[in-house]
Amino acid sequence: MVKQPLQRSALWTVTDYEPNTSFVWESHRKNITMTGIHIVKDLGHCCENTLCLEVKGTGARFAKTTMGFMFQRVLVSESKAFARYALQRKAITDGDITERDWKRG
Repeated sequence: MVKQPLQRSALWTVTDYEPNTSFVWESHRKNITMTGIHIVKDLGHCCENTLCLEVKGTGARFAKTTMGFMFQRVLVSESKAFARYALQRKAITDGDITERDWKRG
């Protein structure tokens, strides 16, 4: 079970994985299937993180209409969390902070 930002806990199954590049995972809920796509592109001096959410199934149209704004907020929240993590890891790699300091928050 995974607890995504702004969502209930759900079972997410990884359906595709490319090390250091991307992964795709799915969650089935009642009459919809949500597919999350995460792509990281190395730009040399930094990276680009792309997040996509596909909603399919008989309840997809209703879900998009009633929860589309919430889906957008989830993607923004998740993207910010990835960026925070990446910046903290870079600070550790560069020696600006220690692993212990980072774990303490």
